[in-house]
Amino acid sequence: MTKILCSKKSQKIIANQRRFSFFLSVLLLLTLLLSSCAPADPAEAKERLENRIENANVQFCATVTDCLQKWKFPKGYDAKKLLEVEKTLYKNFYQELSPIDMAKEAASCFLRLFYDFISFDDEKLYTDALIHCLVMALDDDYAIYRTAEEYAAYQNAMSGTFGGIGITVNKNKETGIMRITRIIADSPAEQAGIRIGDILHSVEGIEVTKENMNDTFSQLAGDVGTAANFEVRRGDEIIPFSIMRENLENMTVAYTLSEDKIAYISVSSFKRSTYNYFKKAIDAATEAGAIGFIFDVRNNPGGYINSALNVLDCLVPEETELCSYGTKKSIKTIYVASQPDKISVPCVVICNGATASAGELFTAAIRDYNDMGILKAAIIGTEASTFGKGIMQNTYHLSDESVLTMTTAFYNPPCRQNYHGTGVIPDLLCAEETAIETAQQALLDLIQNN
Repeated sequence: MTKILCSKKSQKIIANQRRFSFFLSVLLLLTLLLSSCAPADPAEAKERLENRIENANVQFCATVTDCLQKWKFPKGYDAKKLLEVEKTLYKNFYQELSPIDMAKEAASCFLRLFYDFISFDDEKLYTDALIHCLVMALDDDYAIYRTAEEYAAYQNAMSGTFGGIGITVNKNKETGIMRITRIIADSPAEQAGIRIGDILHSVEGIEVTKENMNDTFSQLAGDVGTAANFEVRRGDEIIPFSIMRENLENMTVAYTLSEDKIAYISVSSFKRSTYNYFKKAIDAATEAGAIGFIFDVRNNPGGYINSALNVLDCLVPEETELCSYGTKKSIKTIYVASQPDKISVPCVVICNGATASAGELFTAAIRDYNDMGILKAAIIGTEASTFGKGIMQNTYHLSDESVLTMTTAFYNPPCRQNYHGTGVIPDLLCAEETAIETAQQALLDLIQNN
């Protein structure tokens, strides 16, 4: 009997020891798990993320968002909006896109530009930063993401009437240099002493770089009566300005008629209002008996393609091809003019290296119409070629009223090859300071030989 009781007691002790051992094992396991999940310092967390981006297998990911989730990107961004952006890019970009390549490029961009400076708790800022990086991953110099507020300000500037200081700049995408190329007469900028050739150094305390040049320049526009604070570099000197914004009617077309009946028409850009001003200038010059036209598109950065086509529509007869556009994957579409008449006198175009986009299309079209026998024309250039932008962009609205602008097609002038990357070659080169006189002489030669 005693032996039986001892045996039962021993068994109970052994059972208790086993329970205690199991409890210790569980406790040790929990301790290890909790220590492995302990929050890492920011540098360590970033390093872990970099390692996951480098080593995680994402070959089966169909979207950038899938890759971000696979890499365990910090939570807090709006995945639904990010997917909406991706669908818009994949559907409309003029070249085929690889989601995995884009994801790696966008992730690298985010780690380099935003990771150490952004709060992951701010969903909007975090999401906007990811979208900016995704757009940069397109390797498209003209792609841009704008929030609803930024797009409203941009539309206001492009409408022809806006609150601003009255300058136009030439943006160098490689260096980040924004050089002032035009100043509206009697504008706040002219009155404050801004000069053509000045370089924007900073806007509202933020130094201009190639990464932020679009954003910083857009801050010069704003509500009428508010101050635009910026600095320009002039030679070795940095000069600060604080200029009150005014409501500017941006007259993109300037017209004069000389005593010998030569019409001079300057087109600074192709905005929505440009066609109306251009048509009025053409009609006024024709009614006054102009014997020829000089069209000056120096420093014209372009604008709306349709605006340039409407302007060309004033010059050539019905059924004339204005341009063609498309992608490597789609059929080109041809625009034709609807005007029954054309201008009956010779014309000359003056251009330079800052004549870009729609400004180049206008220049190239006039050259082609001369070759086609539709117009008597010549192209005068102060540089060896124009800027070289023969691609077009479209803007797509997202569900929250922010927008994506990206390259969607290339466009060609009426009868020659696309000039993207090479520019339009002028018929005659001259110095900047003699451009008007050279154009007048070339026009007189065309008149005499007409």
